[in-house]
Amino acid sequence: MIGSSARIESELDAYYAEHQRICLDPEARAAKHSRLSDDQARRLTVEQTLVDPEELNDWFLKLAIDLDRSDAEARPVLTLESLAPL
Repeated sequence: MIGSSARIESELDAYYAEHQRICLDPEARAAKHSRLSDDQARRLTVEQTLVDPEELNDWFLKLAIDLDRSDAEARPVLTLESLAPL
């Protein structure tokens, strides 16, 4: 797990030192930039490439989805595991 908000802010500062922004357009949301795996029972892992205007696409975020907690809370329960360069 990535931890504190200060750590997330630090990682985002590093990203923005190299890139203008994170794109959110249809190309950035295309399936080719997402990977989903069921690496453990009742847990999914999502990796999303962060698409940038320079088209370097050299950063990603990794999320875990706890299916048991998601079922219990009737909503997706996501944990940010990493935000880092490829």
